[in-house]
Amino acid sequence: DVADLKSKGFKYINLAIGAWKSRTLPLEGDTSKVYGAIKFLQDWVKNPNAVDLGKNVAVVGGGNSAMDSARAAKKTPGVENVYIIYRRTIKQMPADREELDHAIKDGVIFKELINPVSHKDGILKCQVMELGEPDASGRKRPVPIEGKFVEMQIDSVLSAIGELVDYDVLKANGIEVNDRGNIKINEFKETNVENVFIAGDAYRGPSTVVESIADGQAVTNGILAKEGINLERVNPEDYEFDYATRINEIRFKKGVINPTIEVLTTDDEIFAETKRCLECNFICNKCVEVCPNRANIAIKVPGFENENQILHLDGLCNECGNCETFCPYDGAPYKDKFTLFWNDEDMKVNGNDGFLLISEKDSTEFKVRVNDKIYMVNFDKTGKLLSCVSDHEIEQKIEFDSLMNIIWWTYKNHNFLFV
Repeated sequence: DVADLKSKGFKYINLAIGAWKSRTLPLEGDTSKVYGAIKFLQDWVKNPNAVDLGKNVAVVGGGNSAMDSARAAKKTPGVENVYIIYRRTIKQMPADREELDHAIKDGVIFKELINPVSHKDGILKCQVMELGEPDASGRKRPVPIEGKFVEMQIDSVLSAIGELVDYDVLKANGIEVNDRGNIKINEFKETNVENVFIAGDAYRGPSTVVESIADGQAVTNGILAKEGINLERVNPEDYEFDYATRINEIRFKKGVINPTIEVLTTDDEIFAETKRCLECNFICNKCVEVCPNRANIAIKVPGFENENQILHLDGLCNECGNCETFCPYDGAPYKDKFTLFWNDEDMKVNGNDGFLLISEKDSTEFKVRVNDKIYMVNFDKTGKLLSCVSDHEIEQKIEFDSLMNIIWWTYKNHNFLFV
């Protein structure tokens, strides 16, 4: 209650309440046994014995919430079978691989390529689907197979098809929201209610930690501006750091968890808080550290500003998505990084920019793909580029030369990677 908070002396209020409202599952028939996944999990945590789901439970969805709900349902007294129903295939589920593996180990049964349409007299009727052309997300679109349905004996249905912002709470506090769910704000995320800000999932819908941090910075700037406080900005480029010392300090911090200080009151506490930063803008390597298959490796190539160049090894990658999940930038290293291929067929299937060793006879020949264009390049024994044959012109010479540098350095100094 914003008014209540203001009456208690809070001058500024930031609504960072998240998106906790489950999307309504469009289901015909009896919906009295259809529950939102988030509400179910909240009730289950309080008392698993108080939740009555019956013997057979269907969880609709393929994300982490679906996995959590299915695992909790499996541990609920009286439940015998738990099914996860997904309109695409298991391979296309957005859930983290770890969550998926845990659900399988717990005995959850997966039903793919079906979509629920009705629930009547304990029978869940599902439309059978097939995969069509890719949609905007790049995944193949699920298409109904006309006249084909399956029926399942289901007592309860848990809807885990996504979360929404609880706009009713916002409107009850006077926050202006239009029919499309857009919230009126200024550049500092201040709403139409004076001194009331909104940030994170509550404003954007389900989003990322990085976006929420950016919103928090905007809110902070807005409050400082209102208070007439102008903090001096520090430009890191104005300072010189000893390169070797900085690298060692960063490596020392990795893997060490220091608790955050909720309220910073002294200079020592502020300094301690800044030391928690892993300086991903200087040296990252997250995709190397989190890859279970060692498909991303860091190679020190002379002539580059960054400490390491990340090389992706196509033959070791199973596309688990870990590197994309943990990337502090908006990237997917297994798709974005320059890639070493081990055979021509793999290079044809995978669309990454990358290179393939073709011959090591009189000269060393590579097949190279840059921006979907193929080049056949030859180096002499010293690494000098002898020829570059292609139907395409080299559009960005500096970038192309940098990639040639990576190719030869990898071949010369990491020859064991070529199999």
